[in-house]
Amino acid sequence: MAEVLAPFPWQMRHWQRLAEARRQDRLAHAYLLAGPSGVGKRAFAQRLAASLLCLEPDAEHL
Repeated sequence: MAEVLAPFPWQMRHWQRLAEARRQDRLAHAYLLAGPSGVGKRAFAQRLAASLLCLEPDAEHL
């Protein structure tokens, strides 16, 4: 599975951890995205949801 950039560069470490958990089929049943306003929590959540719900993943998805 191809790697995809996180919605924002400062989220890359977290995005890579989720990608690794997904590759190992070890995703948790829930994730709490916390942080100050404006850091991209919503964009991160939307990208994660889209990647998990995608029926035909390709290089553009997690």
